[in-house]
Amino acid sequence: MLSPRYAVLLLMLLLGPRANAETYLEPRNLMLDGTDQYSEMLRTVFRDAYASDSIVQVMIRSSTSAEKVIYVKTAQAGATLFVATASASIYWHYVQENRDVIERQQGYKLQGFDGLPPQGDIRDVTVSLKSRNISHDLYLSLIALWQRELTQAKQSGPHIILDGAEFEYSLHTSQAPPMAGSSSTGVDPRLDNLASIVGGLSLLVDGKRKEEAVFQNIADFNRMSTQ
Repeated sequence: MLSPRYAVLLLMLLLGPRANAETYLEPRNLMLDGTDQYSEMLRTVFRDAYASDSIVQVMIRSSTSAEKVIYVKTAQAGATLFVATASASIYWHYVQENRDVIERQQGYKLQGFDGLPPQGDIRDVTVSLKSRNISHDLYLSLIALWQRELTQAKQSGPHIILDGAEFEYSLHTSQAPPMAGSSSTGVDPRLDNLASIVGGLSLLVDGKRKEEAVFQNIADFNRMSTQ
């Protein structure tokens, strides 16, 4: 478990420049495009979440817990909602392996690493997977919500978030090119409500929420978006 001091440091490195007011999602290159080592690590650990048949995804990242992906796949039997959680922080692996490079880029020494045991091979990180079937109506609602938010994503100015979590949304359908965008908690109430819908999906898989409650959350968010 990271101390609060090092958790803040890790999140500063993870989130980097952010926006003062993110009324909309910020556009983002698809995180699994293979352009950097962290992306490669994510692809290694979350193979199923970012397979070609995965349609709706959101990656949740924070300084206090390992990465989690919520995603949807379809089959003849219908749509299935998955929650995949890594057994250890993939970004923490990345930082430890690239400490010297990060320190040169940031211009200061990272504290708290000396004496810590190595994280080991990224291939040793496992994924706990939960799933449940969802209705076709909820599946279509999630696609529509993701598509609208990602289509109107807007670039925002620099700001640093020191706490909270980052949500990275992506959508892969046969009808449109892949899209991705991100937001952080605590920046804008509207996008905090979008993040709460994601939390409701996780509770749905755990059996702690019904679909009707998720539909209500989506309806409330849609009303907020039109006001």
